[in-house]
Amino acid sequence: MARRTPTVHQRRLGAAMKRLREERGMTVDVAAERIGYAGSTISRLENAQSSARPGTVRDLCELYGVKGKRRDDLTELCKAARKKGWWNAYSDLVEGPFIGLESAASHIHLFEPLLMPGLLQTAEYARAVIKAARPDLYGKDIDRAVEFRMERQKQVLQRNEPPDVWAVIDESVVRRPVGGTEVMRTQLRHIIDCAESSWLTLQLVPYDVGAHPAMDGGFVCLGFPAEIDSDMVYIENITSRLHLEQPEDLRRYSVIFDHLRTKALPHDDTLAYLIKLVKD
Repeated sequence: MARRTPTVHQRRLGAAMKRLREERGMTVDVAAERIGYAGSTISRLENAQSSARPGTVRDLCELYGVKGKRRDDLTELCKAARKKGWWNAYSDLVEGPFIGLESAASHIHLFEPLLMPGLLQTAEYARAVIKAARPDLYGKDIDRAVEFRMERQKQVLQRNEPPDVWAVIDESVVRRPVGGTEVMRTQLRHIIDCAESSWLTLQLVPYDVGAHPAMDGGFVCLGFPAEIDSDMVYIENITSRLHLEQPEDLRRYSVIFDHLRTKALPHDDTLAYLIKLVKD
């Protein structure tokens, strides 16, 4: 079962308020005009782009004719959405809602073509990656970024009911000696240990597979129980971060992931490959 984080509460509240407005046949501008708010305020609330104030939710409930327990539930949901998540202490390193959603997901399916998934990195591997990717960071800033990545792993993977993680990685991920031989050997041993746990399914796409459907880049699919939140796909590169939630996008990436799983080595064969690689 997913954990309900402030980010999830915020998205649930936004979806609920949008549904109420549409049921009343109002546009954002009409609703905003009637209660004296800017249209952008309501849009940000509905799209979970900002934390709404309880007073705003109560005003909208009055406009939409929502009273009693339903109104009280939405107000409490608003208060829960305004609480700070564990990641707030690293607000300078967090962009967008992904970390909060990842912390609440019940299953995580991902494909990485170039480096170890962040949830599976050792501290020294993470340090080498951060140094290479962020040449503008030095000393304590790098330490803080590594600390954040380790805390992220703890919050996601060591909670009472961790998500089911299914990671498909390209062979280049385990062949590229990030951080040097010893760092890479320790990283491989770590991912082997993780793969022997019940929460992780690991598959490797070998070079000889040739072309495959995800050659455009990596992605993460986050799944939630239907009563908590809608599923989403997250794609990140150097300059942008995409959060895809449309049904056609979710279907497309689901099909791509299924094709990847078919082409990749099975979990047990992947483990055997990694064990041999460490020995070699």
